Amino acid sequence: MSGTQTKPRPRLADVARQAGVSPATASRVLTGSARVRPETRQEVEDAIAQLGYVRNRAARSSGSRRVGSIAFVVCEDNARVFSEPFFPLMLRSVSRELASCDIQLVLLTVHSPCDYQTASRYLRSGHVDGAVLASMHGGRPFDLHSLGIPVVLVGRPFGDDDGDEFSYVDADNVGGAKMAVLYLLKNGRETVATVAGRPTWRRAWTGSAATARPWPTPGSPTPA
Repeated sequence: MSGTQTKPRPRLADVARQAGVSPATASRVLTGSARVRPETRQEVEDAIAQLGYVRNRAARSSGSRRVGSIAFVVCEDNARVFSEPFFPLMLRSVSRELASCDIQLVLLTVHSPCDYQTASRYLRSGHVDGAVLASMHGGRPFDLHSLGIPVVLVGRPFGDDDGDEFSYVDADNVGGAKMAVLYLLKNGRETVATVAGRPTWRRAWTGSAATARPWPTPGSPTPA
């Protein structure tokens, strides 16, 4: 033995301190969030290079090489995933875009606590370059910061801060509800009902809330 001590492995807090940013900002850079200024992203990436920070053993061994796979994680049971048209349509669209970039899609369906633990280990083990997560139902069953890969959420997350921290893709549920209600009012309907999905789905309650708004009758003055 040489008697020399092993240098402690750099942590995310060390990266943030080196870059002069908060740990949350450093984490946003690591998760691929688009809500980071280019100069700030560069400072964090420089700090990562200077400190030799790595997020998992796979990243340490493979360097900058990519594995060419993206995980599509659906937080539903298999029966729901393969019986409803929504999920297959989304899978086909994502798979088509990835195939055009020569990237393989890996489907993971998770429903039980055991499923989440297994999927988390898989995502952290360097098998994929990133992940798309769908149907998280208002909670955050994964510790997204610990995955060590860029993530994109399907639908705006419930948490007020999560929308700034993680990239997401969502539909304009409020605008769609407004168009539907105004169309019905324009055609003489006076009482409008809405049938929404689960209360844990953000798109369900945002659409319902928009439908319940006192939209002006077509032709009446619109409040400023």
